[in-house]
Amino acid sequence: MVNRSTVITVRDEASLRELSALGVKKPSITLTADLALMLDPASSDQTEALLRNFSLEPPFVLFCLRTLKGQEFPLDLFVRTASAFQHAWGTRMVFLPFQASFDLSLAQFLARSIPQSLCLDGTFAPGEIIGLLSRAELVVGMRLHALIFAAKARTPFVALSYDPKVKAFADLLEQEALPYGALTEKIIFEKLAQTWQNRSTIKRDLDQRVSKLEARAEDNWKSLESLLKLLG
Repeated sequence: MVNRSTVITVRDEASLRELSALGVKKPSITLTADLALMLDPASSDQTEALLRNFSLEPPFVLFCLRTLKGQEFPLDLFVRTASAFQHAWGTRMVFLPFQASFDLSLAQFLARSIPQSLCLDGTFAPGEIIGLLSRAELVVGMRLHALIFAAKARTPFVALSYDPKVKAFADLLEQEALPYGALTEKIIFEKLAQTWQNRSTIKRDLDQRVSKLEARAEDNWKSLESLLKLLG
């Protein structure tokens, strides 16, 4: 069925390898990047207004976590780890729910359980989320687009991989993805500390790598233009 397609684009090498393994031979597959990388962040003034609305000042670490169907979320693990990191580095813990039905109650619970932490409870446009992430010192993300938005903002991130797509994106930027099913307090804390201590270097590296991905994301439009020409 896929071999009957006119145009195929994929956003990472893992997807390219998967299609090749499935025997997809035509049309030729174009390696691009996720279209979300083409989104523009909110303006500096808009972002500052959001921060004032929540009485939020840097430095802070921003968590974008989610629950999984049929699995119990390790609440105590994250409360202990975030509390320990906050105590060690003196930075505020902030929780941003991406999808209310999965994320909101979790974010609210964690914010209540960790002193001085905050849940950003609201509805935000994608550009506003990118703006908020740009003010964080680092992002801890399970959701793919939390990591994509963090990369767009050039903010160092710690990826918690519950799905191959999360690891595939981290691999694009040569960042380690921690397997969600094997997390321990020691593993998360050490990765957070490593990222925190090296965040300036990571930020510079992200800028170079994400700029290349942004250019590749533009190729999606070229593929669309080619398709439209074929369709007449």
